Amino acid sequence: MSHEDYTTSAIAFAEKVLDLLDQGSFTATYKHAVLLALMDLVLERSGAEGRPPTSIATSALAEKIVESYWPHTLPFSGSAGTSVLRQNTSGQAEIVSLIKRFRERNAPDPSTPLFEARLAAPEAWERLICDVEWKLIQMPLPRLQVVGATPLPFIYDIHWDQDVRRSDAFGPDFDRRLVLKEGVADHLLRLSGLLRPLIQREWTAMVSRINRELIPDSQLEAFLLRSRRVPADRLRPGLRGTAGGTLLLLRQADRRWSRRGRSLHPLVTLPGQRHRQPGPSRCRLQQREEGLRRPTASEAVVDQVP
Repeated sequence: MSHEDYTTSAIAFAEKVLDLLDQGSFTATYKHAVLLALMDLVLERSGAEGRPPTSIATSALAEKIVESYWPHTLPFSGSAGTSVLRQNTSGQAEIVSLIKRFRERNAPDPSTPLFEARLAAPEAWERLICDVEWKLIQMPLPRLQVVGATPLPFIYDIHWDQDVRRSDAFGPDFDRRLVLKEGVADHLLRLSGLLRPLIQREWTAMVSRINRELIPDSQLEAFLLRSRRVPADRLRPGLRGTAGGTLLLLRQADRRWSRRGRSLHPLVTLPGQRHRQPGPSRCRLQQREEGLRRPTASEAVVDQVP
């Protein structure tokens, strides 16, 4: 495909996503969450050469959806009181309710990060993912690609419709993959910087409309979409398992990269990550979005933490 043809294709894809956001018929925020989750999964599951995946398993999508909604199950303090925000026009979205119940039973401390709750209650976690996966199969996935009243399958193909039964969906021969349309994975990667903030903004606006009695509050977007920082000591158990028993920490010596000077930052390499970190002997920090240069070898030291 020529550069001109690709540009035309990318523009057409972006316009369809915008039409979906403007004219899509939906009563919950699932479509926003699914679109953002697909962007994340396409990036995370790209190969070492940068080649994106051609399909996404609904189980992987369910885990990413839980990750997105996890902070939303905390109470929001608005101008009219404190409450967990509704994400459905007729009440609470079922997926949010499922996550909230899991959190109440297994992670009542509001500061508990998701990975910690998952490690503490693995069987309950598996049930949660199974229930969320079924909800995705049943509701948003067959209906997401509808503009107005017209089906417009331009993102993915699936092998079921709205009449699917749970017993069939989890049968041994059922294909629970989203097969991405040709070129879609690449579009999701390249257009993420354009589409992500638009989708996030629409998500925030919908939550605001649903909870209008609670919110004319400017802090809503930060509550829904901000990244939660977790202390490094709470990351050790989960990251040690990921790293095969060894956790690598990058010690930053250059104060331009850290307000505290020589602070410890976890260096994590996840399976299937699009941008893989080099080994300890050739360690470099990824260049920050602000355009700061990468530290040289003399400025970065890797420590092994048992």
